[in-house]
Amino acid sequence: MPARSKIDTLLPEELRKRLDAKLITNGFKDYAALSKWLSAEGFEISKSAIHRHGEELERKIDTLRRATEQAKVLAREVPDDEGAINDAIIRLYQEKLFDLMMAIEVDPEKVNIASLGRTLATVARASVNQKKWMKEVRETLKTKVAAADAEIARVATSAGIAPDTSQKLRNALLGIDV
Repeated sequence: MPARSKIDTLLPEELRKRLDAKLITNGFKDYAALSKWLSAEGFEISKSAIHRHGEELERKIDTLRRATEQAKVLAREVPDDEGAINDAIIRLYQEKLFDLMMAIEVDPEKVNIASLGRTLATVARASVNQKKWMKEVRETLKTKVAAADAEIARVATSAGIAPDTSQKLRNALLGIDV
């Protein structure tokens, strides 16, 4: 197992966060300048160590960005009004937790079941809150679309636009393919 990096072992959390922010701001470049900056802060860390840390940070950010984009596509392409995905995640979480306990031969007497229960309750609350939020968003959007549709119809009528032309305009503005 490789030795832990100096960045992880020596830098105080606040300074590491500042380093991470500088790495991101600099586009993961100019490691020599970052090494000099850390030296001025009292920490001798090589540009190679900073580069390795930067590569790992960039990989984590890219992974998170990809996962976020995939989640957006999934949410857009496969609406989950009933929260089936969150329900599946909770079940998967329970299953993995049980598998982990069995794999490491955890003594049930030594496991903090209350803590595990609180963790699971937190996940369940997040699922419920997400479902409630999505319902509110859908209702708000429906209300706004209905109001926009009515306003478009009113303006078109007052401008003397023919009903079929008005409907085509409303469909185009509201993004409805006919």
